[in-house]
Amino acid sequence: MEAEEENNSNLIPNSHACINPLTSTSDSHPNKKVKKDPLEHAAGEVSKLLQKFLASQMKLQLKGEEVLGVVSKIPNLSRLQVFKAVRIILNGNPEEFSLLKSLPDVEKTKWILLLISQSEGNFLDKN
Repeated sequence: MEAEEENNSNLIPNSHACINPLTSTSDSHPNKKVKKDPLEHAAGEVSKLLQKFLASQMKLQLKGEEVLGVVSKIPNLSRLQVFKAVRIILNGNPEEFSLLKSLPDVEKTKWILLLISQSEGNFLDKN
């Protein structure tokens, strides 16, 4: 108890502090606009952008079963070429898979063979 009284006696009253909360002119006035910290605002904006980015990335993630289903239907590919193509597509750009799905069957075969040759370091164009 003595320590509490000693701590209270060391306090310096704040000249801006209001003793009566009913007569306060603090920042809680309903018509007074509260200034936001610019750093807090920037952090909030970064957080929103990050959430949007992560949501867009989640939409673009491919499922192996879907890729295998599409690639295995492409004519004139060996089973090994199908597996190589699936691995390349899953590890690459999801837009390449979207492009593959939109191509006609003859073009799909050429596209897959191009992806395989590029992954193996063979960049020769065999038309």
